[in-house]
Amino acid sequence: MKLFTPMTVIRLSANKNLKTLIESLNIACDLDWEQATKSDIMDFVGGLKTPNAKTLHSVLREIHLFGNHPFAESTVRKLAELRNLSLPPNFSGPGLRYDHGVILRTGCNPLWRDTMKFLKADSTPVRSWKFVKNIDIAEVKTDADTIKRLCRIISAFFVQRLTCGQHFEVEYLLRSPGVHYFFLNFKALAGTYEHWNDENRRIFNAECHSLPVILSCDENKREIAAYAEGGCEVTMPLLRFFAKIVLGTELPETDTGIRNNIEQMKYGDFSFIYDFDSGIEFVKCRAMTLDIIGRPGKGITLNVPENGSLDEIVKSLMNDLNHDNLPLELLVVKSVVVQVKMKNDISRNGVMLYITPKNDPLRKLDEGKHFTCGRLLRESRINDCE
Repeated sequence: MKLFTPMTVIRLSANKNLKTLIESLNIACDLDWEQATKSDIMDFVGGLKTPNAKTLHSVLREIHLFGNHPFAESTVRKLAELRNLSLPPNFSGPGLRYDHGVILRTGCNPLWRDTMKFLKADSTPVRSWKFVKNIDIAEVKTDADTIKRLCRIISAFFVQRLTCGQHFEVEYLLRSPGVHYFFLNFKALAGTYEHWNDENRRIFNAECHSLPVILSCDENKREIAAYAEGGCEVTMPLLRFFAKIVLGTELPETDTGIRNNIEQMKYGDFSFIYDFDSGIEFVKCRAMTLDIIGRPGKGITLNVPENGSLDEIVKSLMNDLNHDNLPLELLVVKSVVVQVKMKNDISRNGVMLYITPKNDPLRKLDEGKHFTCGRLLRESRINDCE
C-alpha cells in the first residue's frame, strides 16, 4: 500500500469535498475554497494546532486507506445492503476513490465507521493471524448473552496473561452474509509514552494503550480466525474459547494421546455414575490440580479432607473463585485423585485413583477392583480403558 502523507489525499481530492470534510470536523477555516490551491490547503493543514491537527490527520489517514484498499467500495456496498442504508447520492459520481471516501465519511458516518473497521482488519499483519479450517458450523450465536460471555472469558484470559488491565469491549459486525466479525479492545498497556508538542518539544505522558483482538467466522468457507499479538500461544486459546462459546463446538485436539476426560469434573453438573449393586459405597474427588490458561507455571491445587462432602471441590470452584478474573473456562484440569470406597472394605481409604489425561489409573489394581473401578470410570464417561 502507498505510503500515507496528508498531501497525497489533499492533492487527489476535490476542494469542495475537502471543505465539507473540514467543516464536518468543526475546524475553523477562512480559506477561499474556490480560489485556493493545493499548496494553500496544505499550508493551512500544516499550521493546525493540537488537537485539530491530530483529528484531521487521523481522518485523512483513514481516507488514504479507503482510497488504496482494493475491496473498499465493494465492502461499502455490501454493508449498505445488509443494513438497508442508502449511499450518499454522489458517492458513485465522477472522481477518484479519495473523493468517494470523503463523500462517504461526511455523508454516511455510521457506514464509514463500520467500513473502516473491516479495512483496518484487512490491513493487520498476516503473521499475527491464526486460521482453523474445516470447522463444523451449525450455528453462530451473536445474542447479547453470548457476546457478554465471550467478553468475560477473553478479558479474564488477558488479565491472567498480563496480570493487569481492564475488561474488553466487544463489538459484533456482520461483513457479508455468513461472514461474522467480533472486534475486541483490551485496555491493558499502561505506561509513559513520548510525544512532541506544538512547540516541537519532547514531552512524556502517562497513557493506557489498547490491545486489539479480532475474531472472525466465515460460514461459507467453514473457517474461523483470530488476530492478536503474541503468536499461537495467544491465538489458539482465543479460537478455542470462540469456538466453544459462539459456535458451540470444540476444536479438535492436537494431542491424540488423551484417554481420560477429567476436564468435565470441574463443572457443577458432573457426577459419578454407578449401580447400587456395584459394591461401591461412595465415590469422592479428594484432590484436583488445575493449570491457568495464559499463565504458564501457575496453577491451583484443591484438596478435600477425609470428612469433606462429596462435592467439596466443585463447591470450592463455584463459590471461592473470582469468576470475573478467573472463570472456569480458563482452568484446565491436569490431575485428580478419586477415592472409591467399597462396601465391606476394611481399609480406611478404599481405592485411591490418581488420574491424568493420559495415564491408566487402573493398572495396579487387582482383578476385582480393576473391573469395578473401570466400569465406574467408563459409565461416568471419564475413561475409555478396558
